[in-house]
Amino acid sequence: MKQIILSALCVLFLGASASAEIMPKTVKMADLSSATDVQAIDPKFLQMGMDQFLSLTPAKYKEVTGKRLGLKNSLALKAAQAKVKHEIKKNDFGGQDPAISKGLYVLLALLGFGWLAMGLLSDWEGSDWIINLVLTIVCLLPGLIHALVKMKDYYRN
Repeated sequence: MKQIILSALCVLFLGASASAEIMPKTVKMADLSSATDVQAIDPKFLQMGMDQFLSLTPAKYKEVTGKRLGLKNSLALKAAQAKVKHEIKKNDFGGQDPAISKGLYVLLALLGFGWLAMGLLSDWEGSDWIINLVLTIVCLLPGLIHALVKMKDYYRN
């Protein structure tokens, strides 16, 4: 029985790590659904890289172009950056699926490895997977509940 469980866990981990590589790491600004909001401020923003756009401030914009953004466009820039960050976090760009399936996520959570699924889905950034690991170590049930509650952050449906 131990060998069956161990081999099943190995298959799960190999499947999770293999499917985690399928998800592309680079996303173009034009592929996002919030691209129209970004283009409304300045069409040049769509040619920028994702990191450049997210780190752009009104002061940096003035240094590069020599023009002021103005209050209205500065607020629109910050709103568009927040929308892009939210869209990236939700993996809601280009119709692509998350790195691991929802069923595998639930199975890993039930087996006490919800922290692993959360880490794979968030590229080991943020503190959700660390909190889940601590909750799972303290007692399995709080870790399971936390993983299932946080599942809505990683899946659209």
